[in-house]
Amino acid sequence: MIMVRDETDIITLQKIRDNFVSELANAAKGKPSSLSHIKNVIPTAPLVKENEIFQVMAIGGTNFKSATIRKSPKGLRILHLHEKAQPPAFDTKESFLEFIKENLEENITILAINFAFPVQPIFSNGKLEGSLIFGTKEHTFAGLVGENICTEIEKYLQKVLGRRVSVSIANDTICL
Repeated sequence: MIMVRDETDIITLQKIRDNFVSELANAAKGKPSSLSHIKNVIPTAPLVKENEIFQVMAIGGTNFKSATIRKSPKGLRILHLHEKAQPPAFDTKESFLEFIKENLEENITILAINFAFPVQPIFSNGKLEGSLIFGTKEHTFAGLVGENICTEIEKYLQKVLGRRVSVSIANDTICL
């Protein structure tokens, strides 16, 4: 709870609010702003059906988590959780795709990725996908920048595993 001591505090809070709203409006219009703004469209129909098992991967620069989850009428139930302290450096598209393949559970047909790298959202095929804007630090993702990450993963898994996996991705800020 914020304690307001006098009218000066109220005026200061109003200025802060007005500046914040102005920055949000500028960002939403693509004007210069100190805030980032990326629109994400939420699909109208869920990708995962009731009682279906799917996989979620949270991929960051310094950690990795993966879970298989069952969607039921009562909600989501984690069936298996796996963590790695440090994923490898994703210096190329191939190293990233190989990492996805190595960590994909058998019989999974839907993969959701919480991605800690800059992604431009793309709403396509009834799901949220994304284009990699740029790599960070040692994760340069050579060959993947500017590409639709989901499409590249789906094509790769079809080629090397011979199976179709539907992939959706969002920047980790959106996932939170």
